[in-house]
Amino acid sequence: MAPPWLTLVTGEPYQPARAYYLFLGELKSEVSALTTCFQQLDCMVPGNRKGQWLWQFEAEAERLRFERIHRQLTPEERPVTLGQFQVSENGVTLTVFSFDRLLQAIPFFDRHIPRDIAKATKMHLVNHFFSPSEVEQPLGYKPVEKLLEGEHIKASRADEVLAKVEELATLGSDATERMLEITNFLEAVAQEPRPDVEELPINFYEDGIISMEMILNTRRKEAMDSWGDRN
Repeated sequence: MAPPWLTLVTGEPYQPARAYYLFLGELKSEVSALTTCFQQLDCMVPGNRKGQWLWQFEAEAERLRFERIHRQLTPEERPVTLGQFQVSENGVTLTVFSFDRLLQAIPFFDRHIPRDIAKATKMHLVNHFFSPSEVEQPLGYKPVEKLLEGEHIKASRADEVLAKVEELATLGSDATERMLEITNFLEAVAQEPRPDVEELPINFYEDGIISMEMILNTRRKEAMDSWGDRN
């Protein structure tokens, strides 16, 4: 039985996300170098807008694994666009329609984009699923622009929470009481509602893909668990 939420042709839930890459050198030369990287990949094709590149589920990307792998797609379903890059003077964004695609994209492009050109520094995540009637068909990238940008996006509280824990660890002389205060604080944080759209750092270069997997898998499970409350 098909799930009640909208799924992609590759089988995973529709849950938009965006990675932000930061240029690490002189803008003009880095844009040129990044464009050269894209031109060398057969899975990358220019889009209709200046600085736009489409990442397709073909060629070098064929071996990436989703719920439906490449050989399970029909000729009519191909080519599948996995994501859309937009290169500008402000940096580079990669917009995808699922967390699985984001998890595949970060290490994939780390192999093809030298780290001294650009690095992924943060991500915006949509923390809920959608019904098929909520999303314009066929799927397009333009409708998610407002969803993934704007003042409604809430930044991660990780640094704030860590600072508070460190503060609580220094208060009072009784270790048991301090631990109880910390536990109560963390339990209260855990009960706070997750923002609809959230900004989080990408720590791939320090921690590998594991930290991203833990975050995105947790957010996806929460979205699945809360589906009944939204519908």
